[in-house]
Amino acid sequence: MERPLRSDTPSNHTWLNERLLLLGEFLRTHSIATIAPSSQRLCRRMIGRINIETAQSIAELGVGTGPITAALDKAMPAECRYLGVELNPRLHAYASNRLPHRRIVHGNAADLESLLQEYEMPPLDAVFSGLPMPLIPEEPRKKILEAAKKCSKPEAPWLQITCFGTYYKQLYRDLFDHVEFHHVFDLPYLIGGYFECRGIK
Repeated sequence: MERPLRSDTPSNHTWLNERLLLLGEFLRTHSIATIAPSSQRLCRRMIGRINIETAQSIAELGVGTGPITAALDKAMPAECRYLGVELNPRLHAYASNRLPHRRIVHGNAADLESLLQEYEMPPLDAVFSGLPMPLIPEEPRKKILEAAKKCSKPEAPWLQITCFGTYYKQLYRDLFDHVEFHHVFDLPYLIGGYFECRGIK
């Protein structure tokens, strides 16, 4: 497993350096789908959709700078296992520096099944996703979802952040049996929120 890169940001997480990093990576790579981190309100609403008090295993794909990770860190019971995956090396370094006690790997979500096996994760209670799913090609997207289905409890939801309201709802309906959009009014994405998806097809 590749060693974490040294973060370009100081070890103390701040409002400003998080946003500057995201904006810089958005402009530099064109491979991330946001210019701002998820708000605390959004993170709390998403976590509220699962039985966090009894959760035993959670995966987060597309950790970014770690806002959901930080919210989960406060909410998860001590015995709950967590695995985060982030492909962008600078975002991975930032999130790892922000939450050094959480396992956040620098890797590809398409390798989810092997990562879950490597770290001996129990069946997942939920998957939190910051992945730009509409931009991921069909084959790797299918591989990610197949791994999530295989490694999750039957009732486990896929909680997907979106900046574009219901624009991509049909895509998620094609991928899941049940899809519900939850709007969370917040800046800068006034129509953003998350999809609560269940039953990977």
